[in-house]
Amino acid sequence: LVIAIATAAAQVVAHGGANESRLDNVLVALDPGARLVTALAILGRELIVCFVPWRIAPVHGYAVFDSDPSAVALPALAAVVVTVVGLWLGVRALRRRRADRATALALLFAPALIGCNLIFIGPTEYAERLLYPATLGAATLLVLALDAGLRTPARRNLAVALVVIGYLAASWHNQRPWRTNLALFSHAVAVEPQAWRSQQNLGRALALSGDVNGTLWHLMLAEHLKTRLPDPVDWRVVEALELLEPTERLLTAPAALAGEGACALIGRVVAAAYGGSTDPSAADAAMRVFAGRYGCGAAPAPGP
Repeated sequence: LVIAIATAAAQVVAHGGANESRLDNVLVALDPGARLVTALAILGRELIVCFVPWRIAPVHGYAVFDSDPSAVALPALAAVVVTVVGLWLGVRALRRRRADRATALALLFAPALIGCNLIFIGPTEYAERLLYPATLGAATLLVLALDAGLRTPARRNLAVALVVIGYLAASWHNQRPWRTNLALFSHAVAVEPQAWRSQQNLGRALALSGDVNGTLWHLMLAEHLKTRLPDPVDWRVVEALELLEPTERLLTAPAALAGEGACALIGRVVAAAYGGSTDPSAADAAMRVFAGRYGCGAAPAPGP
């Protein structure tokens, strides 16, 4: 209970900050059945990540999980089976007065259950950062299993050393991008291209590096993903656009992505890119580039 309450407090109060709200979570828009199956699928992914550092990114979100419950039914079922087994092992550990095993299981399952949106919906679909205590629980369970399965101290020490070396090697790919914001969010987009926050963060990082085409492209994807929520996105269109030359891609993308809403999408992208600028000429110049093909109106007024 202590672990679950602490994780819930982090989910509600600390996680996400002012830029994230419960309404950004795609599960809010799903019907109860799809919400339940999707939450269970997220639980399954959380439990896997606690043991195997696979597809880890600083931001996950919309379109990572399919809104069609049948697409995530198998991982959801696996999560139910693993959770039931974990509950049984926890009760068994308590009856045998094995506080170490019971605590490790609580560390693993409590944050995962809170973070998967099964009990209540948080500000993001997949709050990987809430799993820090769960990874501690996974590590403890692994050590307890090695301790019980290997009889001599030498074998135990060797096994633990191999596990530590293996995890250090496996996690290097996920830790290395944290050296710069640009590298970090490029990695995030490579892992979860359909998470709109990753696209938005990469666009802002590219803006600081002076890459105008890259900035507008990734902000356009972010705005498109946000406005499509919770409907699925045909990512084949995006992949086709990415084959084009950068300037032609920018000019073709609004119609390809938004159809008749191309000018509305362009307006949101320009506002996202230049809305906080004190120089309105940059936004006007960007709008003029698109206006030649789409006949869109003036740029939105700069923000405060």
